[in-house]
Amino acid sequence: MLPSSDSASSTSIVGRERESRSLRQYLDRSLDGHGSLVLVSGEAGIGKTTLIRNLAEQAADIGCLVLAGGCYDVTTTPPYGPWSEIISRYPLDDELPPIPNQLRAAGGMTGIDSQAALFELAGRFLALLAARRPLVLQLEDLHWADQASLDLLRYLSRTLAGAPILCLATYRDDDVVRGHPLPAMLQTLVREGHVQRLQLQRLDRHAVRTLVLQRYRLASADEDRLVDYLMRLAAGNPFFTNELLLTLDAQRLLRPAAGGWVLGDLSQTGVPALVQQVIDGRLSRLKPVTRDLLECAAVIGFEAPLDLIRQLNKGPISGLDDAFQEAQERHLFLTQPGHPSIHFQHALVRQAIYAASPPLRRQSLHRRLAESLSDRQGVDPEIVADHFYAAGDERALEWLVRMAERAASVFAPQSVTTACDRALNLADGIGIPAPLIVYRLRGQARASTGDFDGALSDHEQLLVLARRSNNRYAEWQALMDLGALWASRNYERTRDYCQQAVDLAREMDDASALGHSLNRLGNWQVNAEQPVDALRHHNEALDIFETTADPEGLASTLDLRAATHLLSGNFYQASRDYGRAIPLLRLLDDRQTLSSSLNNAAMSLWGDLGYRAIRHGIVPASLAIDTGQLVADSLEIAREIEWRAGESHASTSVGILAVARGSLRVGIRQLLDGLAIARQIQHRQWTIVAHFRLGAACTELLLREQAREHLEQGAQIATASVSSFFETSVAGALASLYVQMGDYEQAERLIRGRVEIDRPPDMISSRVCWFAASELALAQCRLQAAMTLVDTLIESIPPGPGDLSPHLARLRGEILLACGRLDEAELQLAGARDTAERLDFPLISWRILATQRRLHLAQDRVDEANRIGDTAREIVSDLANELDDERLRTIFVTHAHELLSDPSEPSSESHPVLGDSGLTVREVEVLRYVATGMTDIEVSDRLFISPRTVSQHLRSIYSKLDVNNRTAAVHIAVERDLI
Repeated sequence: MLPSSDSASSTSIVGRERESRSLRQYLDRSLDGHGSLVLVSGEAGIGKTTLIRNLAEQAADIGCLVLAGGCYDVTTTPPYGPWSEIISRYPLDDELPPIPNQLRAAGGMTGIDSQAALFELAGRFLALLAARRPLVLQLEDLHWADQASLDLLRYLSRTLAGAPILCLATYRDDDVVRGHPLPAMLQTLVREGHVQRLQLQRLDRHAVRTLVLQRYRLASADEDRLVDYLMRLAAGNPFFTNELLLTLDAQRLLRPAAGGWVLGDLSQTGVPALVQQVIDGRLSRLKPVTRDLLECAAVIGFEAPLDLIRQLNKGPISGLDDAFQEAQERHLFLTQPGHPSIHFQHALVRQAIYAASPPLRRQSLHRRLAESLSDRQGVDPEIVADHFYAAGDERALEWLVRMAERAASVFAPQSVTTACDRALNLADGIGIPAPLIVYRLRGQARASTGDFDGALSDHEQLLVLARRSNNRYAEWQALMDLGALWASRNYERTRDYCQQAVDLAREMDDASALGHSLNRLGNWQVNAEQPVDALRHHNEALDIFETTADPEGLASTLDLRAATHLLSGNFYQASRDYGRAIPLLRLLDDRQTLSSSLNNAAMSLWGDLGYRAIRHGIVPASLAIDTGQLVADSLEIAREIEWRAGESHASTSVGILAVARGSLRVGIRQLLDGLAIARQIQHRQWTIVAHFRLGAACTELLLREQAREHLEQGAQIATASVSSFFETSVAGALASLYVQMGDYEQAERLIRGRVEIDRPPDMISSRVCWFAASELALAQCRLQAAMTLVDTLIESIPPGPGDLSPHLARLRGEILLACGRLDEAELQLAGARDTAERLDFPLISWRILATQRRLHLAQDRVDEANRIGDTAREIVSDLANELDDERLRTIFVTHAHELLSDPSEPSSESHPVLGDSGLTVREVEVLRYVATGMTDIEVSDRLFISPRTVSQHLRSIYSKLDVNNRTAAVHIAVERDLI
C-alpha cells in the first residue's frame, strides 16, 4: 500500500511554493486513480524542469514509476522522439509488464499498420503498466516536439482521467513561433478539457532575497546590493539568477569571510558562460536582418527608442519590420502600445547580444549613435558620454566632464568619481592629456566622501599640471582646494596653502579669487585663535563681493564670518550673519555649505556649542527651542548629498543637543555615530569634536573615567592636527573634569599659561579654560580668585539679547554661596534654574537644584531644601532610565546622590584621599577587588572603567605604597586596615 502525500515530505523550491502545492495535489489525485495531464510553461530558465523533477523525486520516494523523455534542439528531434526515449529508459523489472515488441522495433515506434493502431497499443500498455504501479510521465521541451509526438500526447490525455497516471509536460512559451504545431495542439487540449495548465512567472524580489539568504550570510548593505544586482540583470529568472551567483563565486566577487560572506565590486562581472550559450543558441536560429536589429538595440541600451534603431539600421523599412516581428515572436524583447521604444526581456539577453556583436561594428554603432544624440536639445550628457566612450572617441572627454559637473551639482560624488575615472582612462588610452578640471572634480568628490589620500593626490596633481602649463587660475583653484582639504588634518599645512592662494590672487588681480582666498585665510586664523585678523580678512572679502554683486561670494563670506563670530563666542553676531547667509545658500542650492550653516546656526542660537564647559555664552532663549530642527535639517541634507564629513558633524550636534535635553539614549547613539563616521573617513577635526562632545556628555553624567578617555583621545588628535583652538578647548574640558575628580594638580597643569588675569578671553576655547580655572579656585577655597575669574569671564562675553548661560550662572551662584553671599547666590541660582527649565535642559537643571538645596540648608530652610532635593532626584531618575547600560546607570545615580546628600557628610568627591596612605577612594576600590584575585579586565567590568585605567591605578598604588607587585600592595593594605 502506498503512503499518502501527507506522510511524504515535499522539497521546498524558493518562490514556487504555490506551484509545488498544486503539482502535489495532482499527484495525490492520480494515486486515487484520477490521472491528468499538466502542462508547465514559461520562458527559458524559469524553473520548469526543476519544478517537475522535484515532484518526480517525491513520486519515486512513495513508490511511483517515473519515466522521462525529452525533445532537443541540438539535433532535429526524430518522430516520436520523447516517447522513444521513454521506451529506451524502461527498467528491466520482472514485476513490470514487458514492452510490446511493436514498440521495441528498431528506429522507434514502427511496424504498425496505422497511427491509430500505434496510439491504441501505447494507451493499452500504459494502462497495464499503471495498474501495477502508479505512473508519472515526464515530457520536456515540447516546443521542439514533432507533430506525431504531440498527436500521441493528445490521444493519451483522453485516457488519463480513469488511471493512476500523471503526465507532466513542459514547454517554453518564448520559443513557440508561428507555424509550430504546439499552439494549435494547446488550443485543442484546452477545448477538450483534458489538460491542466501551470504558467511559471519570474521570481519576485522577496523570493530572490530568500534565495540569497538561504545561500549566503551577508551584511545588510551587501545583501541589498546583491538583490538589486540580481533583479536588475536576471529580472527574477531563476536560471539566470543562479548563473550570476555561480559567476560571482567563480570570480571571487562573492566569497566567504570570517563570520559570513563578502560582496565585491559587481561592475567587474560579465555574462555567465551558460547564459551566453543559451542566448547564442536562440540567436543562431534568427534571420540575419533580425540579428542586426538586435545588435543595434543592444548598443542603444536595455530600452531602445524605435527611431534610434531605425537610424542605426541601414536596411529597408520592410526588412526592419519583418525583423521586429521575428524578434517579438521569439520573445527577445517587448513592446507596449503607445510606447515608441522596445525593451529586452532580460538585461542578460541584451548583454549577451552585445557581447556577441563584432567589436568594430559595436564601436561604429556607438560613434554614430553618439553623434546623432549630441545634436539633440536637452540630451542627457551621461548617455552621449557613454557612447563616445564605448567608441573610443576623444569627444567623450567633453561629455564626461559635463557628466561629472552635473553629478557634482546634484551632490552625487560617486558618479563624479566614476565619470572622472573614465575620462582619465580614455585620455591615457588614446594618448592625449585630460582636461585639468577632471582632477579638481574628482578631488572634490573624493574629499566629500572622506577619501583624503585620493583627494590629496588629485589636487596635488592638478597643482603640478597647472604650474607646468602656466594656468594661473587652475593653480589658484588647486591651492584653495588643498587648503580646504588639509583643514581636516593639519592647520599648519592649511595656512601655507591659504597664504599662497592670497598672494597668487593679488598677482592675478582677480577680485573674486582674492575674496575667496581671504575667506579661506580668515577661517584658518580663527582656528589658530586669531579672531581679530580673521574678521579683518572676512570684512575685506565682504566688501569685494558686495561691490561686485556676487551672491555666491557673499553667501560664502557671511557663512565664514559667522563661523568666526561663533568661535569667538559672539553668538548674537553669528546668528545675524547666518540669518543672512542661509537664505542665499538655499537660493544658490549650495547644499554642502547650507548643511554646515544650519548646523553652526543652531549652535550659535543655542550658545553652548554642545559642551557643558562652554557655559559662558548668551543664549537667546526664544530662539534656542528651534535648534533641534536646524541640526536635524543639517543632518538630512548631509546624508542626501553623501557628504560624510558633514554627516559626522551634524550627527554629533544632534546628539549633544539631545543629551542636554535629557534624551540620552538617542543623543549618545548619535554621538557615537558621528564619531564612527569621522574615524572611518579619518577626519581629524570632527573626530576631535566627537570625542569632545562625548567627553562633555559623560562629564555631565558624572561618568568620569569614560569622560577622561574621550577627552584624552581628543587632546592627542588636537595636538597632532596643530589646531590651537581645539587644543585649548579640550585642555579646558579636561581641566574641568580633573577638578570634578579631585585631581587639582592635573587641572592646574592643563590651564597653566592659558589663563592670564590681565588678558580676558576672546575665544570660546580660552573661555573654556577660564571656566575650569574658576572651578579650580572654588574647589581650592580661593574664593576671591574664583569670583574675579568668573566675573572677568562674564564681562568678556560679547553683548547681545538673551539670558546668561545656565552653566555659567550656576557656577557663579556656587561661588557666591561659598563666599556666604546667600541672597546674591539665591538670585543668581533662581535665574539659572529658570533659564534651564525654559530651555528644557534637565541635565543642568538637577545640578542647579543640588546647589539650591545646599543654599537652603545654609539658610535653615530645611523643608524647602528637602522639596528641591526630591525634585532633583526625580530628574536624576528620569535621566538614569534613558541609559541602557545598567553599569553606567548605577555610576550616574550613585554620584548624583552623593552630590544631593547632606553636605556635612563626607563623600569620595570632597575627600578623595584616605588617611595617611595617600590612596584615593578609587584606588582603594581597585585594591579591594585585586585582593579577591580579580584580573584587570574583571576589575574594569566591576568598576565600569577601562583595563588601561585599572593599570594606571595600580601603578599609582605601587608608587604610593613603595611596592612593585599586587601581592605586596594587598599585604600592606590589609596591615593598615585599608581593605
